[in-house]
Amino acid sequence: MYEWQYATATGQMYNQINYQTNERSNLCGNLHAERWSG
Repeated sequence: MYEWQYATATGQMYNQINYQTNERSNLCGNLHAERWSG
């Protein structure tokens, strides 16, 4: 459970970084996050 929470928090952090760096990269980050959460 802890590993899942850590992966989710890390994914959200990188998601924000990708959005600030490149909006297109953020879309890929969202798809990756959905796969982890699913």
